[in-house]
Amino acid sequence: MHIFVIADDQVYCNSTYDGYLCWPTTLGGHMSVQSCPDVRFSDATHYAYRLCGLDGKWAGRHSNDTNPNGWTNYTPCFPPVVQSLLYKVYDEDETHAKNKFEIADITRTIEIIGFTLSFISLTISLIILNNYKSLNNIRTRIHKNLFSSMNAQVILRLIIYIDQAIMRRDEGKASYTGVSAIEKMTYLCVATYVLLEYFITVMFMWMLCEGFYLNTIVKNNVLRASSSYKFFCLIGWLMPLMITAAWSAVAGVHYAHANSNLVKAVKAAMVLLPLLGITNILSMFEGPVAGPPWQFAAWSYTSHSLRSFQGAVLAWLYCLGTAEIQAVLKRSYATRMAIFRHRHPRLARCLGLQRKRKIQRFPRHHPGLSTSRHLARLETIELTHVQPSQPQTTVTNEPENTVTELNETTTVE
Repeated sequence: MHIFVIADDQVYCNSTYDGYLCWPTTLGGHMSVQSCPDVRFSDATHYAYRLCGLDGKWAGRHSNDTNPNGWTNYTPCFPPVVQSLLYKVYDEDETHAKNKFEIADITRTIEIIGFTLSFISLTISLIILNNYKSLNNIRTRIHKNLFSSMNAQVILRLIIYIDQAIMRRDEGKASYTGVSAIEKMTYLCVATYVLLEYFITVMFMWMLCEGFYLNTIVKNNVLRASSSYKFFCLIGWLMPLMITAAWSAVAGVHYAHANSNLVKAVKAAMVLLPLLGITNILSMFEGPVAGPPWQFAAWSYTSHSLRSFQGAVLAWLYCLGTAEIQAVLKRSYATRMAIFRHRHPRLARCLGLQRKRKIQRFPRHHPGLSTSRHLARLETIELTHVQPSQPQTTVTNEPENTVTELNETTTVE
């Protein structure tokens, strides 16, 4: 720390705190430089700086910035990839940049809601498919594997997002060390992201198995039970393992021979960009980070909603919303209610769970229907209810007779 004496006639900027570093009193027209803070995504070997204006006020980001606390340039603290991202975000003005960060926060909330709903839907679907033996076939087995892989990657994403949210909430506190965060534990961080990549690959492979099985059904025009389930398991679980292992090996060798800036850049791209909700691409196009906020909002909301609610939609289409599953659930409910009524008849009557009996009603006489046709209908109903052991009866059909007279004039042949 440099200690100096300021004369009475000299202009200077007062000491200030920007939320990360304390900046000392600085002479007007001079720059104050400090090491970057030791926080996530920041390289402590680099330097941040603030500029004290000739008028004794800390300079803002722009010439028309009226913030009395000024602005600290932390851009050199970030890796090149993050710096490029920040330049794109702040390409026009600070207001648009703030809007984009607000859009990113809303996008993260949408993702958490979507993944939570997907987790609930997929879990319920797996419970249903595992508990009913009548649903045990190759098609539902493929569904179960697809749901399991999707649920695994949903759980990992929720863990990462919640961990990042806790870090964002607590990192401004003086007592925060960040030791418990996933990003601060190297091996746990690497293992988490490797597992995430593996389950994402597994999910796509089981989607391939779904398509392959559907193609087999359409081609043969029959539900063939001879399709090899082991073959699907090899494609769905073993092939992604080899792909992920190859990816991890290549990435590990690349990181081992890369310079520190590249390592920090890749790490920031893996962690910071998901936090902002702008890593995925929609239809193979990069997100319009440098464009106006409305374009970024349209792309961000659409792409991340499709990704986060995907599990819930598939669970409904393949399980919860199908007629087969609903019929099984209705039969199961009816069986359980019958058992309950048999074991606890009094309680069932108190709860109003007694089975309602259908009462056979005779059709009423319609004014527009002739008497002979009405009597013929009654005769048909009566004949359908005659026991086989009893002789059939004939009805004397007099137009002027009423329904009561009909029963009185019935004779046995």
